[in-house]
Amino acid sequence: MSVYVDKKYISLLSPKLKNFKQRGEFLWNFRCPVCGDSAKDKTKSRGYIYKRKEHFGFMCHNCGSAMSLKKFVKYVDPHLYNEYQLETFVQSNTSNNVNVADYVTKPTFDIPEAPRSILLTDAESINGLSQYHPARVYLENRKVPLDDIYYTEDFSQFVKDLYPQCSKTLYKEPRIIIPFKDKDGNLLGIQGRAIGTSKIKYITIKGDESSPKIYGWDKLDISKPVYVVEGPIDSLFLDNCIATMDAALYHAPSIIGIDRDYIFVYDNEPRNKQIVSNMKKTIDLGYKVCVWPDTIQQKDINEMILAGNSPATIQHIIDNNTYEGIIATMKMNQWSKL
Repeated sequence: MSVYVDKKYISLLSPKLKNFKQRGEFLWNFRCPVCGDSAKDKTKSRGYIYKRKEHFGFMCHNCGSAMSLKKFVKYVDPHLYNEYQLETFVQSNTSNNVNVADYVTKPTFDIPEAPRSILLTDAESINGLSQYHPARVYLENRKVPLDDIYYTEDFSQFVKDLYPQCSKTLYKEPRIIIPFKDKDGNLLGIQGRAIGTSKIKYITIKGDESSPKIYGWDKLDISKPVYVVEGPIDSLFLDNCIATMDAALYHAPSIIGIDRDYIFVYDNEPRNKQIVSNMKKTIDLGYKVCVWPDTIQQKDINEMILAGNSPATIQHIIDNNTYEGIIATMKMNQWSKL
C-alpha cells in the first residue's frame, strides 16, 4: 500500500480528530475518538497514529484501543473510508507507472518547534553533591549511575519555575529529578522521585500534556534492538533501553514512531494482574517479551543489581528468555502461575 495514500487520508481525517498534531514524519497525536480521552482535561490527547514496518496503526494510551489505520478510518468516518478503499484498490491494481503524488497536492502541517534545550537551572546535578548528601547516598546505595540526574530541595518551586502553566498541587519537599527528552534532546518533562516521607513516590510533570512519556529516547541507537522497561532507573542498567514510566510498555512503539526490534521487559511480578494483562496485550500485538525464569526472585532490574547480578548478566538472562508468538504465550502462562 502506498505510504503517500495513507498519509493523504490521515490528513483528510484530521478535521474530525480533536487536538490533531503531527509529531514526526510518521507520528500523529490527537484526542482518542474511541474513549473520548480525559473528561476533566480537554488538553489531554493520548491517541496516536504511527507507522510500524510497512503499515500504519492507531493506538490510545488512555483506553488501550489499537487497530489498523484502515479500521480506524472506517470507525471515525465511514464515507471517507469508502474513498480510501477505492484509492488503495486503484493504486495497487494500476497497470501503468502513473505517480499519484504528481497530481495531488501533498498536505502540509504547521508543527510548532519544541525548545532546543531547557536548562535545569534550579536543580543541582547529583554528581555535584557532597558524597554524604541524602540524595546521592540513596542513589549510590542502589548502585544507580548518576549522570543526567538532578536534585531540588523545593520541588513545588522548581516545577513552577520550569513550567509556570502547571496546575498540579505540589509541595515544598526534596526530590530527585529525572528529565526525559525527545530524540533530539528537547526536554519533554521531568519525573520527581521522593527521598523523604512523601506518600507519593513518583510525580511526573510534562511541559505539554500531549507529550509522550519516554525516558532514554534521546540516547537511543536505532541500529540496535530496543529494550523497553517501566522505570527510568531500571533502564539505566540495560544497553539501548527506554522506559515508559507506566505499566503499559506496549505503547512505546507508537510513541517512538520507528520500525524497531523491540524487546519488552516487564517487572518480575507474576501475581500482578495488570502486568500479566499488559504482557498478553504485548504478545498479541506481535512483539517479543522477556519471561523471567523461576530462578529469578527479585521483582525488578534494580533489585537484581542489588542482589549481586551485573548488568551484563541481567542482559544475558533477558536475551535467553525472550519469546514471541505462541511460545511467548505458553511461557507467560507458566510464569503467571508461579
